[in-house]
Amino acid sequence: TPLEVVEDTPYIMQLEYTDAEFDTVTFELLSVSRLGNVTLTSDGLLTYDPCLHSVGIDIIQLSIREVPIVANQIPLEDFGEVIVQIMERNDQPLLYFYGNTSSNAIIENQEISVFIDSNRVSPTVLVGVAAIDFDGYSDDLQMTVLQDAQQGVVAFRTRLNAVNIFESLP
Repeated sequence: TPLEVVEDTPYIMQLEYTDAEFDTVTFELLSVSRLGNVTLTSDGLLTYDPCLHSVGIDIIQLSIREVPIVANQIPLEDFGEVIVQIMERNDQPLLYFYGNTSSNAIIENQEISVFIDSNRVSPTVLVGVAAIDFDGYSDDLQMTVLQDAQQGVVAFRTRLNAVNIFESLP
């Protein structure tokens, strides 16, 4: 049964083992993860942190080895793998703002304010807003003006089903 991990969420677990002679053992990570970052301590504490927006199956290969207690003893070793199933979740969309008033920025779930310099030659300010949804849920994204412009007009124009343009006119 695969270990189920939620997308974008780190997972920590203690690997369990049995040894008939109750020998001390050490764990070792043998492979690099394709879809995340993995750490494994010598006592078996496994941390798996999926890469941002990654989903699918990942395989972690590891070994467990006895710690020799007698000189010249050849320690026994076994190999195994942990199969990780990264489960998709419905991500919050990101907003990307760009335009002729400020530098580009990616802002998650925050309001944006646009200020117009009264000394500008052009009274029109164009601000592009792109809504980005990384998951495969085909969400219907909507944008809303939360407050009307104090001076001028705020208007939406839709382009390519992904970008809205705000215009603020004096």
